Amino acid sequence: MLEALRERRAAIMRTARLLVSLGLMALVFYKLDLSEFVGLMRGARLLYITAAVALIIGDLVLGAYRWQRLLRALGISIPLSTLTASYFVGLFFNNFLPTSMGGDVVRIYDVARYSRQPSASAASVVAERALSALAQGLIALVGLALGYEVTKRFVGEIAALFAVLCLVLVALLLGDHWGRKISLLRGRVMEALGSISFCLRDKSLALWVVFVSLFFHAVIVLINYAIFLALGADVSLAYCFLVIPIILFITLLPVSINGLGIREWAYIYFFGRLGLSMAEAVAASLLFFILLILVSLIGGVIFALRR
Repeated sequence: MLEALRERRAAIMRTARLLVSLGLMALVFYKLDLSEFVGLMRGARLLYITAAVALIIGDLVLGAYRWQRLLRALGISIPLSTLTASYFVGLFFNNFLPTSMGGDVVRIYDVARYSRQPSASAASVVAERALSALAQGLIALVGLALGYEVTKRFVGEIAALFAVLCLVLVALLLGDHWGRKISLLRGRVMEALGSISFCLRDKSLALWVVFVSLFFHAVIVLINYAIFLALGADVSLAYCFLVIPIILFITLLPVSINGLGIREWAYIYFFGRLGLSMAEAVAASLLFFILLILVSLIGGVIFALRR
């Protein structure tokens, strides 16, 4: 009975997220200048689009390498090719799961199946995400340094970003300590907390992951910049370094499918305040989304071949 109620609740939440995504996208296209939008999409320069696709694929391999180092620290040795395949499969499942990190669940399942260590597998992904989030904040700092004048327009958003980063850091650093004081936490939950704490206590490993994550998120910024170049939009690289990390955090909100709708309005809000038209902002957001879907199809093929 309890299991049936959980499944029903999960189904309701999935439907609600889908409706939110569809509603937000309907509102986008209702307000959009469709002729300008279509013109931008048709005129997108193939050279920059190709560069963006290459950067996405390269970034996924870099992410898999970063993940491999964390797993090794936890005593799990998995070939880079296997982890890269798992990254592609996770990206594919992002298309159907809530937030832009729903595929992490699939990655955890993949590694747990391979290693037979579910707690450590989950911990590696959580630690990777946490340290990656810190690097994401540092990338935004680069944007602050390169585009000081524009930061005046985003004081509230920047303050909120770094408040979230501080909370994430404190929670992860003290998670193991707090977990031991909560009697309800037992078994695999405690194992996972211990593994996460171990990753964060290894300062050389944590710094290495943050360092690699800086490149990982810088590449995401470059992907978006290439898309703006493809569209002929007037956006500086410094603005992208400031704004894209904030948008990525917003898409983590579990209110839509793969951030669809949330991401588009975030592009409209942030890049609109930098002088871009609504059509330019939406075209950039959807091109980024479409390219991710196209690359994720590689993960779909890998998943299909497993069965």
